[in-house]
Amino acid sequence: MERGDILHATGSEAAIEKLGTVVDRVLRPFEETDLAALGVAIFIGVLAGTIVSIPLGHMRFNIGTTVGTFLAGSIVGRVRSLKPWFARIPGAAILFMSSLGLAAFIAMVGLKAGPGLVNAFSGSGYLLLIGGMIVTLVPLISGIFFGPTFSG
Repeated sequence: MERGDILHATGSEAAIEKLGTVVDRVLRPFEETDLAALGVAIFIGVLAGTIVSIPLGHMRFNIGTTVGTFLAGSIVGRVRSLKPWFARIPGAAILFMSSLGLAAFIAMVGLKAGPGLVNAFSGSGYLLLIGGMIVTLVPLISGIFFGPTFSG
């Protein structure tokens, strides 16, 4: 075993406490979310997304709140992989946030694209349908034919 490894043990409360004196710390099953770490990570990510800008030629690009929050979440995830007691969030809560986030993203894209959808389809609807089919099928068919070649 190395420092940072997680040992799963089952036993009486006294035996687990005795084991806890030998190993670094005892992590118990949890149901609650570390809202402090979650809130601070989101806050720092949004703040970084609005402040950090990248110069490109004569222009400057802000990374945006989405990328800032993603980077903050990645940093928290990395720290959690090193220190498992930090920023604990149950798997069910992560699944819920992922599902809710995806649903919110799809809803926002739909709200943004909705007003121009009728005009886009009335002008060149069949071309959009054919283009969508090509964009969807070409990678799938390419993977079927070329995947075995490159997978070894």
